[in-house]
Amino acid sequence: MAMFHTRMSVVSRARGETSVAGAAYNSRSAMADELTGASYDFRRAHLHEKLVADLGVTLPAGADPSLASRPSLWNEVERVERGKRAQTARRIECSLPRELSEEEQVELARRIVGMLVGQGMAVDACLHDALDGHNPHLHMQMPLRGIGPEGLLPKSVNVYSVRDASGHEARMTAEELGDALSSGDTWEKLYRYRMGRETRVLTPSEAESWSGCRRVSKTPVQETRYLHDWNERTRAREWRRAIAAMENEALAAHGSVDWLHFMGHFHEGLRYTR
Repeated sequence: MAMFHTRMSVVSRARGETSVAGAAYNSRSAMADELTGASYDFRRAHLHEKLVADLGVTLPAGADPSLASRPSLWNEVERVERGKRAQTARRIECSLPRELSEEEQVELARRIVGMLVGQGMAVDACLHDALDGHNPHLHMQMPLRGIGPEGLLPKSVNVYSVRDASGHEARMTAEELGDALSSGDTWEKLYRYRMGRETRVLTPSEAESWSGCRRVSKTPVQETRYLHDWNERTRAREWRRAIAAMENEALAAHGSVDWLHFMGHFHEGLRYTR
């Protein structure tokens, strides 16, 4: 009977991990980390295991094509993620049915990669197996940021609370606010002001009529808007179910029924580190 598992985690600089090393390990290649100067050579690592297929880096539509190069992508990720405790990439490892031929496993792996790329992620993928063919599994590593025509995008943007001269309120990014003001609108950012024990949220224009008040902080009222929901735990469960469904379909096409029966017990299990 086929066995199924998925493991999901993040590459964390706080744990001494690097996405460059992870990509070199998965692809059984040698890569240099341009940020630290470290070199990683996994060409002879884990000789009990074989690299069945290197699927390379698959980019979403509209992404900077120069990042299709594995060293370029992961060195750019390490350069952009500057924090000492930064999380740099997401990892997903999933078993593949050993009942399938290698050709069928590679085709299934491409379908799984395509599902994630279709959600806007860049995916670096490699298919491994034990030398005896009893442990086929897919390694995927993905940046935590989206990729646009000019490279890696921010993970989030600040959204400001604004109010116009008529008292209407809205939330806008700096770009949206700039566009609105250039068209003649009267939006202003909101700030917290205080006089004595009383605090009010006002625009600078409104604060002028509250004689004697002082602005609490130079920072306007704002919140963080994440550009993607990839870090939500619900998404991890959705990916696991989608992968399970694709593997079930592949086994059904192959003529196997054992996996289809076995899988029903494992949809709810999940190992995921945010």
